[in-house]
Amino acid sequence: MNQVTYVTEFTGLLRYDGVVGYYCIPKRRSVIIKKVQIMKLPSIFKKEGIEARKIYDKESALANVITIQPGFELPAHVTPVDVFMLVLEGKGVFTVGDESLELEKYELIEGPKNVPHGIKNTGDEPLMVLVLKAPRP
Repeated sequence: MNQVTYVTEFTGLLRYDGVVGYYCIPKRRSVIIKKVQIMKLPSIFKKEGIEARKIYDKESALANVITIQPGFELPAHVTPVDVFMLVLEGKGVFTVGDESLELEKYELIEGPKNVPHGIKNTGDEPLMVLVLKAPRP
């Protein structure tokens, strides 16, 4: 009788009628779901009217949420990687290079690497922006 013995490791041996062969059972990956309450994260930058919190930091990308109070602005600066900015709450003027646009909730603007970009809150409520830099600088 032909007998098959399975080894219950992720990589191991398969024995069939005295013949040894290799096999690989795909390793089951446990998915880790991480819930993050953004406003409970520690500030990585805090200056009058501006606060930033890091929400994601991997080799492939870096993401921060920046909150700018009415009337305040994040001055133009340069990053060595591409960046996009998505308005989560409020409205403001976003400057990239020599161009400025007013953005509102759920609108997005891109900023190429090495091009100055800045944000000014022109609304009456806090401006909350998701800033993603890829790859991580």
